[in-house]
Amino acid sequence: MNSNTQTGDGGVPQVVVILCSPSYTPLTERTGRWLDGVAVPKDAQEHRLKGTRVSLREIIGEQSEGQRRHITVFCGHGIEDALLGPPLNDERDIDRAGERHSIIYSTEPFEPNPKALFAFCCNSATKLGPKFSSTADASFLGFGGELSFVSTNDQYMNTLRAIVSRTAERIISDGDITPKHEKMLRRFYRQAYNYYLNGEGRKNQYWWMMTYFLNKQRLLIRYYRGAPSN
Repeated sequence: MNSNTQTGDGGVPQVVVILCSPSYTPLTERTGRWLDGVAVPKDAQEHRLKGTRVSLREIIGEQSEGQRRHITVFCGHGIEDALLGPPLNDERDIDRAGERHSIIYSTEPFEPNPKALFAFCCNSATKLGPKFSSTADASFLGFGGELSFVSTNDQYMNTLRAIVSRTAERIISDGDITPKHEKMLRRFYRQAYNYYLNGEGRKNQYWWMMTYFLNKQRLLIRYYRGAPSN
């Protein structure tokens, strides 16, 4: 687990940013680097969790005191009710499509932190996402189904990386996830779709597959938010 903490000069930071991008499978070997360039404000506390040893709950647990607001961006594998990480090689691991994973955050038990979670992974908006609507002021942005990739094509993967990193930076900068971020994410997908359908991206031999996958992912975007606390 790689963690880098930054604090401002004004005392204990009120915002904790967690960038979680484990890399332990062929796909996450690619996506595990997508959050590397995401900027975090200097007055926020920052944790970057990547590589093959990731424990998201440890960070959430130790940072849960006080009125701090947690903003987490996750990039990796997911299932309907959980975010997945590197296997622990014990009975807690699950098997998915022939690959072993640990569960690093889930609906059971569900903890209200992080208050804002952007999850670029399969399926997590199906059950995990709606849980956020049961917690005051909590917000979630993710996908309600399987995400497909042209994982061997660098141009396509770099397109997705730009979409994820731009969305993450805006969420972190704004300190929350709101309907405008959902609209922004959909707009980024539409722009990429049009680039491969009508722009220079049409020169890519896989343009037709890219447009299909981009449009499918756009249609799977889901946003959830809990009621205001006051």
